Formats: sequence, structure tokens, C-alpha cells
Amino acid sequence: MSMGANEGDAFRTKALIGLVIALGLAVAGWIGLTSATQRGIDRLAAIDKARATCAISWNAARSRPETLMVDRIPLADTIDPRSEGALTRCGALRNQGTESELPKTREMNGEPMPRGLR
Repeated sequence: MSMGANEGDAFRTKALIGLVIALGLAVAGWIGLTSATQRGIDRLAAIDKARATCAISWNAARSRPETLMVDRIPLADTIDPRSEGALTRCGALRNQGTESELPKTREMNGEPMPRGLR
């Protein structure tokens, strides 16, 4: 019977090692997700802060040339400095006219949606 007890102990040891590894991965994943989420929130806060600063200057601009001058104002902190699309000036934060564009004809043609897409 000692042979069966040794096999049971070996199985129990393997199960405990697997559990410890799984818990370690879960903790590492939790920490990774928490830090990634915090970096994302910090990035959005920096964009909002920079946009608010630039909005004051845009509201004070009275002509298109003045608005273009505001677009060239450098931000206090570059947002996403290592990125290809780093935000370095106020012009990068301004909406590029998406609000004034007409809706796509496929979305607003008045035809009912096909039955399979409801």
C-alpha cells in the first residue's frame, strides 16, 4: 500500500504546484491590468487637461489665422511621446470636422434594416 500512498502524494504535490503557478499568474495578470488601466486613465486625463488649456485659446481667437496660430501652440507635456502620433501641439487635439460631415448614405437611406441584422 505504500506504493499507492506515494502516487497520491506525488499527485497532490503536482496539484499544489499547479495551483501556486496559477495563482502567481493570476496575481501578475491582475497587477498588469491594473497598471495598464491606470496608464490609460492618466493618458485621458492629460488629454483632457491639454484640451481645456487649448480650448481657452481657441475661444479667444477671433479669426481663422488666430485659430491656426493657436493650433501651433506646443502642449506643456507631450502626450504619447514615443508614439508615431504623439500629441505635441494644440492642433492635434482639435476635432477634424467629424461633427459636420454628413452621415453615410448606407446608414441614412430610409430603407429598413435587413432582417438578419436586427
